Amino acid sequence: MQTTLEYLTAGIIVLLILGTTTSYASNLIYDKVRTLEAETGLERVDQIIEILLLSPGRPPDWGEGVDKPEALGLALENALKSYQLDPLKVRRLREGENGYLSPYDIRELLGIDPAYYISIEIKPTYGVEIEQLSQGRFKVYVRDPWGTPVINANVTAVLGDLALETVNYTTITQILSGDLRGVEYAYNVTDRFGVCTLNFQGDGGVLLLCVGHLGLISFASWPEEAEGIIGHLTSSMGSLSGYEAESTYRLVDIGGLSYLFRLTIWR
Repeated sequence: MQTTLEYLTAGIIVLLILGTTTSYASNLIYDKVRTLEAETGLERVDQIIEILLLSPGRPPDWGEGVDKPEALGLALENALKSYQLDPLKVRRLREGENGYLSPYDIRELLGIDPAYYISIEIKPTYGVEIEQLSQGRFKVYVRDPWGTPVINANVTAVLGDLALETVNYTTITQILSGDLRGVEYAYNVTDRFGVCTLNFQGDGGVLLLCVGHLGLISFASWPEEAEGIIGHLTSSMGSLSGYEAESTYRLVDIGGLSYLFRLTIWR
C-alpha cells in the first residue's frame, strides 16, 4: 500500500512539472509576441484581432460552405481554448480557395472604415527547412519566427509513398500517435545549431515531419508543401504605407499546430 502511494505521488509530481514546464515555455514565446505588440503602443487593432480570433462568426459553421458569412470570426465552433481557429475558415482566406474571402471582404465584414487598409499574415511558429542528403537521408533545419536556431526540438518524421494531396490535419494526429500506416518512422533532436539528421532504412517519395518544442508543434513536408495543411498565408491590400499603422500578433492553434497570426491596419 505504501509503495502504491509513493508511485501515485511521484506520478502526480511529474505531471505537475510537465504541465508547468509547457505553460512556462509557451509563455516565453507569447511574452515575446506581446513585447512586439507593446512596441506599437496602439489599441484599435487589438480590439479587431480579438473579434476576429475569439468569435466563430455567423453562422458559426460558415467555413464549411462558400457563401460569404454574415459576421466574420475564425474561431472553431465550440472551441476548447482561446485562439483555437477553424482550419476550414482560415483556408478561405487563401486565394484560389472555393469561397475565397479577399482582404476587401474581410475589411467589410469586420466593419473597418474603407479609408483603412489591412494585412493578415499567418505563419507556422517554427520555420522548417528540409534538405535531402541522399536516398533515405535528410537534414532538417529549425528556426523560430525571429530566425534563431531552435535547440532540442523533437522531430518526428515519416517517409513513404504518400499522396501529398491526401495529407491533412488528421494525418498529423496519426503521425504523432504513431498510427500512420505504410510509412517508416524516424526520430531525432536538433542540436545547438537547430539542425538534425534523419536516417531511414528504405526510401519513399514523400517526407512528412512534425517539430515539437516548448509545447508548440509545427509541420513540414518534402518535396512539396501539403496543400491540406495551412502554411505561410498572407492576405493583404498591398505594402504598408502611410500613417497611423498598427500591428499586433497572437499565438494561435490551427488543427493542433501552432502559428503566429499578425494583423496590420493602416491608412
